[in-house]
Amino acid sequence: MAMGVEGPLEIGCQQAVTPDRLIASMSATRRSVNRGMIVIGAPLGGVMATVAGTGTALWAAAAFLLLASLVLPFSRFRDARIEVQQLSDEEALIP
Repeated sequence: MAMGVEGPLEIGCQQAVTPDRLIASMSATRRSVNRGMIVIGAPLGGVMATVAGTGTALWAAAAFLLLASLVLPFSRFRDARIEVQQLSDEEALIP
């Protein structure tokens, strides 16, 4: 349920602060990193479940997600303002 709520908010924020001409590149990069983490994380999770047991692997995953959720309130994301941080096309020129 959280992923269903988080996904549109995350994408909306990314698209709001990304100049229009770079949205496709930003989206492709985001998807590539996401898929890459699946390719790395799935085998590592399988190895952990085989070596330490499925319960330990699930608790480790839950602890990692909890840690990740605790980082957000203390990050700069909390003070983000789209109007202030949006780049113009000229500012976002790729050298």
